[in-house]
Amino acid sequence: MKNKNLRLIFDADFIQAGTKVKNEILARVLKTRKNITLIHGVAGSGKSTIAQQQGGEVIDVDTDISKATEFVVISGAAATKSGQPSPAVTNLVKRANNVTFVIPSNLEVIRRRNNRIAVGAIDNRSEKQVKATRRAPLNNLAFVSILKKLAKKSEIVSQ
Repeated sequence: MKNKNLRLIFDADFIQAGTKVKNEILARVLKTRKNITLIHGVAGSGKSTIAQQQGGEVIDVDTDISKATEFVVISGAAATKSGQPSPAVTNLVKRANNVTFVIPSNLEVIRRRNNRIAVGAIDNRSEKQVKATRRAPLNNLAFVSILKKLAKKSEIVSQ
């Protein structure tokens, strides 16, 4: 009997646990030898929507990641004060087999953030956390350029 393909999505906004647990889960994903697709973009760019449209199961604290045949990791990481990626983000981009950069216009990002506040988020964030995305950085193309150079393979989606 053949193993069923199981695509697991690491999206921290859907994991009901603290930062330490989320980081531990991500570390376990990164240590596997399985294919990892990274979807990167600012808050409200559409990363989670793209991942879910492509199919797969969202990882939760009880998910057995050893059964996965591949992973998708969602990242909204921003540049450090120096304008560079953190060591953790650098490692994540280098580890990914493919990176999809999601870059809609800043006006579209603002519209999506406001809509999410009005109708509620589909993930597990509180209303306060969702409202805080209004202050999140918008697209930083210089930072994307740095990450793109680190990636083995990448594509840009403007969705």
